[in-house]
Amino acid sequence: MTGDAPVTLWLVGTVVACLSVAFTVWFMIDGKIQRAAAAAQSKADSLAVDFAAYRTHVAETYVSKQGLREFRDEVMSGVRDIKDSMNHLNERIDGVINATPPPPRRSTPRGQG
Repeated sequence: MTGDAPVTLWLVGTVVACLSVAFTVWFMIDGKIQRAAAAAQSKADSLAVDFAAYRTHVAETYVSKQGLREFRDEVMSGVRDIKDSMNHLNERIDGVINATPPPPRRSTPRGQG
């Protein structure tokens, strides 16, 4: 039995060393993960504050739906007025063209008269 003691001691030492290395690596990786998570949380909090400021800026700067409807109605009214003016102008031009008598026709050719 005394001959088995060095092998068992060597085996236990190797297992303890391997476990020590494994736990060391695990805690190093876990520490990096925790630091990355903390940094991500801090960045997310910063972005939330920036986004809230941006939403306030947009609400103050850009037009509301009701304002957009009013503007659209004004523009469409202007377009209708222009369309009516163009129709009236076309009628006037047609009247001028139809009212002018056709030029008199010559009965003789140009060089003979």
